[in-house]
Amino acid sequence: QIEQCFIYQVFGGKLRSQIHCTACNYKSNKYDPILDLNLEIFRTRSLERALNMFTSKEVLDGSNKYNCPKCKNMVKAVKQMLLCEAPNILAIQLKRFAFGKYGMKIENMVTFPARLDMSKYICGGKKQGPIMYSLYGILVHSGHSIHSGHYYCFVKCPSGAWVCCDDGYVHQVSEKKVLEQKAYMLFYSKESSAGSGAARMEIQTLGSSLAVKEGKKSIHSSSNGGGRVASLRADDFSAGGHHRPGSSSSSSLSPPGSPRSPPGSPGSPRALART
Repeated sequence: QIEQCFIYQVFGGKLRSQIHCTACNYKSNKYDPILDLNLEIFRTRSLERALNMFTSKEVLDGSNKYNCPKCKNMVKAVKQMLLCEAPNILAIQLKRFAFGKYGMKIENMVTFPARLDMSKYICGGKKQGPIMYSLYGILVHSGHSIHSGHYYCFVKCPSGAWVCCDDGYVHQVSEKKVLEQKAYMLFYSKESSAGSGAARMEIQTLGSSLAVKEGKKSIHSSSNGGGRVASLRADDFSAGGHHRPGSSSSSSLSPPGSPRSPPGSPGSPRALART
């Protein structure tokens, strides 16, 4: 079962789609497992607005009436989607790619917070109080076309420092710099959750084993005017551990810019754990 696999334990949640008949108050609930949320951003400029749109109530009426199994009639109804099981690691995809006759990339600047309260987007969440998530990683697509471009990411280390990971080029950045990005995917860790803590530790272990085998590795730091070389231990790397094996010396760090798989292609990343 999907609920028992490691990926689901890290990213998995459940989405409830509810249809409420306004004639007899019958409620139909459908539950689906999810690994991420896909949010439309074409007409929005903030993550909160995109979440509000995703969970807003939709009236089914006119030619789109609901065939109520209790009323046995085509009736007016209200449909709404909410999370009913909050994931330990919340992965959010901002749908920056529209596929029409030619296809286009949506370049909107969508603001997102360092801490996110998901209580109003979860079934019964308002009664529980704040359900807080902390940002720990984002994925960015560089380029103006849906057919080409380059992916890189920003990752928060356990120490609290943020680093930009662009192939073998890794450098420290400020949180302000991270929040200014036109993100493609966002990764939030649930606060005060043993499950999320264990999940993050598993991801960090996997990432670090891919990135650094032992000891200290040097990375470029952009703090204090740039050009300074800072040292991070292997366990300082958070999810993804994008420092490439064999690229520990400063001479092996190459600048960004090489082309990569286009968004939506079989090779495009879906989560930091896969990069």
